Amino acid sequence: MVGKQAQEMWKLLNFAYLTGENVIFIGPPGTGKSLIVDTFCSLLGKTYFKYLLTKFTTPDEIFGVININQYKNGIIERNITGMLPDCQIIFLDEVFKASSSILNSLLSIMNERIFFNPNPINVKVEMIVGASNEVPTSDELIAVYDRFLFRYFLEYLSDLELELLLRYANDEIDNFKFDVIKKLDINKYPKLSNEIIELLIEILVEIKRNGIIISDRRKVKLMKVLRILSIYGIDNADVRLILKSILSMDGKSFKKINDILKKFLPDIEDIKEEIRSKIGEILTNNDVEIVQKQAMLMETLKDIKAKYQQQEIVNYAANLIQSAINKMISDI
Repeated sequence: MVGKQAQEMWKLLNFAYLTGENVIFIGPPGTGKSLIVDTFCSLLGKTYFKYLLTKFTTPDEIFGVININQYKNGIIERNITGMLPDCQIIFLDEVFKASSSILNSLLSIMNERIFFNPNPINVKVEMIVGASNEVPTSDELIAVYDRFLFRYFLEYLSDLELELLLRYANDEIDNFKFDVIKKLDINKYPKLSNEIIELLIEILVEIKRNGIIISDRRKVKLMKVLRILSIYGIDNADVRLILKSILSMDGKSFKKINDILKKFLPDIEDIKEEIRSKIGEILTNNDVEIVQKQAMLMETLKDIKAKYQQQEIVNYAANLIQSAINKMISDI
């Protein structure tokens, strides 16, 4: 089992690949962005182009060198063999540090999958993965940022996730149970039910009420993504991840939208984690006597029964609380 952050990153890579969209990971250095992307791409078995971009990176390094013979005739044609336009999966680290000439060429590749060489040609690119330490602010960079449909905002790894990451780097691969979903050849996407559409409307209205504006283009893209991914089978947690990654502009809106989505699409594992945390707070409170702790635990169970309708959650809490009470009694 891997940490939640790593799991969600992996899921988004799958979702982007299956839908033919682009994904970007934004967060501080050392959060495993490159390691997870490299691992995913190695399992795909596709041609892979990876580059760390800086302001000094030249178009030759990304798109190929200019054909000298053609250049003599005033034609700027590049030898793209083995370069970005000739590969299927692309990973651009620090993508927003690229020069204007590189970014301008990227726009048509990211959106239309076309590269001008000098005439427009269809590229082999199926998915572009980006990574950055921060959200861009300039208009030029915002245009590229907008081409990344999926956005995921990382934080520093928890102790558990860091341990798992280090164990993976130490070749203890059993700690990472990652799968690549096989891409199906789909000509027509299924329609979403009226119930789902009505739920999406409620969610989008609530997000707007919270001051977060979503472009109509992203809403339409969201529908396309959900229609495609419904074929592969997605649960509430997946839908929440898809929605927050497509509808968020920055880390702040990412967290706010996630909180909003929990109300509409509850995740049982998240609820169980909250229950474990609440019980842990009670058990580790040294200022409270054992009898009081038992009463607090029973009151917590009462609140859970009133709050949640799912029997799985109620049974989970009851078993956890009963085990805690039994242990306290045996320790007396």
